[in-house]
Amino acid sequence: MMKRLRWVLAVIAVLGLVALVAGYGLMRGWHIERVTASELSAKLRPHDTILRPEGDGPFPAVVLMHGCSGVKENNHGWAEFFRDQGYVAVIVDSLNPRGLRNELDNGVCDGSVLWGGERAGDLLVTLADVRALPFVDTSKIALAGWSHGGWTIMEALALEGADELPPGLSDDPGGLDGVVGSAQIYPYCGALSLSYWGKPWAGSVPSLMLLAGKDQMISTPECLETAQRLEADGQPMSVHVYPDADHAFDYTDLEPDSAFSYDPEVTADARARVSRFLQSVFGSGSPTAGE
Repeated sequence: MMKRLRWVLAVIAVLGLVALVAGYGLMRGWHIERVTASELSAKLRPHDTILRPEGDGPFPAVVLMHGCSGVKENNHGWAEFFRDQGYVAVIVDSLNPRGLRNELDNGVCDGSVLWGGERAGDLLVTLADVRALPFVDTSKIALAGWSHGGWTIMEALALEGADELPPGLSDDPGGLDGVVGSAQIYPYCGALSLSYWGKPWAGSVPSLMLLAGKDQMISTPECLETAQRLEADGQPMSVHVYPDADHAFDYTDLEPDSAFSYDPEVTADARARVSRFLQSVFGSGSPTAGE
């Protein structure tokens, strides 16, 4: 009996080690086919949404990374908000170019496919293409990500800090050149995140993290711990927690049976905080926005 128990425990330990190595391998991109930046750009660009202010510019720009269920009305609402603030807004669609559904059961939300590190390649390629737009001020670009998109931005910052390419990308399209700030809204900060393990971020790009105190989807305490570690490393971090808010508080197109609910007051405050943050990193914008 004892021999059998030891054998079972040994098998469990081996399977656990295999799962750990497989997970680490996926995090590091060992099992992901690599493509060139131009190939990835060609796949992504037909699915972009770009909003811009009137005039020739050049304007500051904000690159938006959606959550795990794809581009939703909240992303379009934020993009319109950024445009009205005087910024170019670029929504990156990471799902449709890969044939993934804009739904919660698409495999992205449960971590089966498309981790944040892989989407970091989408972000870098998009930044290179945004820098090529004649109406964009290439010295004033900010990043904004929601949930899985926030994780994506954090992975990009950590990979850039380690001077590593994102999984799935074979060449560097220009890194985070021109990025002066990032906003992560209820991002994933768990064990699949490089930042969770203490990876320092690139340079000193100021970041704003907005969290939900009653988040049912991600661990707010893990995000707070991550932010504290980053701040201790010298990363400029600003964090705000909405005590009674839940995940997806700014989604206006939730399903009737959704576990989440739209909170207009929290959404308005979040937009005001992001507006003030962008004014601080861009050094421009509407003087009354966010007041």
